[in-house]
Amino acid sequence: MQKWEYCEIVYNGGTFVGSEQYKLIIHHLPEDIVSDIKGEMISSTITQLGLDGWELVSAYEEKFGHKRYWFFKRPLQ
Repeated sequence: MQKWEYCEIVYNGGTFVGSEQYKLIIHHLPEDIVSDIKGEMISSTITQLGLDGWELVSAYEEKFGHKRYWFFKRPLQ
């Protein structure tokens, strides 16, 4: 049976273009790996995830709030 690993990008808003705050969270046992991403780097980060075998499986935006989530998976090596 195929096993997967998961990661997500979380958007926490920003006051102006370029000040957006993103976090990349790779869910990895025993501890998650968390990285901050500057707003202007989000496109290249998503491109790199694709090149590294990550597939976007879901996106979600909070109804009342500024948070957005993108969820990715890839086969566990």
